[in-house]
Formats: sequence, structure tokens, C-alpha cells
Amino acid sequence: ARCILHFVRPFVCRRRSHTHVMEHVVHFVNTEWIDPYVFGHSALPTQSPLAFSYSPARQFLVVWLVIAVGGFVSYFAFCALSYVYTFVWRREHFFPKGLYVPRAQLRMEISLSSRAIVVMSLLTVPLELSVIYGFSSVYFTLDERGWAYLFLSPVVFIVFTDTIIYWVHWAIHQPALYSWLHKPHHEFKEVTPFSALAFHPLDGWSQGFAYHLFVHLFPFNNWFYLLALFLGNLWTI
Repeated sequence: ARCILHFVRPFVCRRRSHTHVMEHVVHFVNTEWIDPYVFGHSALPTQSPLAFSYSPARQFLVVWLVIAVGGFVSYFAFCALSYVYTFVWRREHFFPKGLYVPRAQLRMEISLSSRAIVVMSLLTVPLELSVIYGFSSVYFTLDERGWAYLFLSPVVFIVFTDTIIYWVHWAIHQPALYSWLHKPHHEFKEVTPFSALAFHPLDGWSQGFAYHLFVHLFPFNNWFYLLALFLGNLWTI
């Protein structure tokens, strides 16, 4: 597989002098954590963050680890903040008639969300690797596509992704998919922020797929792409 990547990449990937942020994160995890602390040796020599000194299987696992850890950190951090603000600090404002959420429900929301994060992260790895390896249309300098397109692209992104998500959401509400795919997300009558990712993993992944599809069809600045992923995750919560 490594030989195939060596042969294919020069022909299908754009030559670029900049690297995706995730590429540096993966390189850091490989060289600063896994090599010294898991395998007990110094980092393998590399000319760039993804110079294929490491096997594709290892890169896959590391990207999965990075996405999953990032997902758990953002989930628990932002859900906890939202919960404290809404259900503790401003409880009387948001729920003047009172509200009781059983602890068992909170545990179920967290359990479903945690399982979804693990599986959705796994399904997202091929999409993120394609961006890292340069198969997408992500670009890195602000003026590469012109300033007009730079500021127009977020509008195109929102229109494109919202349209795709609308039809995906419509599809999973159809009888053939709803009962086994989307119904678990509607099990809770009184929801808390911790239910944000309490999806069937395929349900959550399918609704986020549009974000990754966009950058494979349309040029999108690297920082705008990362910001869109962050805000999309925050919006879900």
C-alpha cells in the first residue's frame, strides 16, 4: 500500500508548499507521542509530515485517534458548559415551570454520544486522509483563488451543505430508515446538551458528510474549512 501511495500521489495530488493543519497534528502525534512512548524509540526520519515513513495503516489509526480525541474533548467541554449555563445557572430563566431530567437519561445521552463519536470518527478518517494527502480542493493561501471567491465561498458552503443536510434529514425520516436509523435520536422528550451527538453513528455521519464532500467539489480555504467543522460541531451542541 505504501508503494502504491508513493507512485500515485505525484500524479493525482496538487504540488503545494503549504500543509493542512491536521497533517501537522498527525505528524506531531506520530513523532512526539507514539514513537517515544508507545514503541520506545526516537521518531522515524521524515522530510515532511506525511513523507510515508509511516505505514498507511498507522496513519489511518493516528488520524482516527486525533479525530476521536478531538470529538470527545469538544463534546464534553462544550456540552458541560452549555448544561451548566442552561440547566444550573439560568435554570429559572429557561425553565420557569421547572424541569426534571433523570440521571439515567443523562447517562444514556452520554453513552450514545460516546459510541457515536468513536464510530463517526472512524468513518470520517478516509475523508480527512484524502484532504491531508491533497486529493481535495482545499487551498492554503488567502489570495490563491482571489479575494472575491474567498468571501463568497462560505456562502456557497452554507447553501450547499444545508441543502444536502436537508435532503439527508428528509430521507432518514422516511419509514424505511427512520425506525432503525433516526428514531434513537428522538427517544428523549426533554433533551439536554449531552444529547447533541446521541445519534445512530450512520445517522450523524451522513448528516456531516456534506461538509467533507464540499471541499472535494469546490475550492475552500484551509482555515475556513477548519472553522466550518468547528462551528458545525458547536451548532450541533
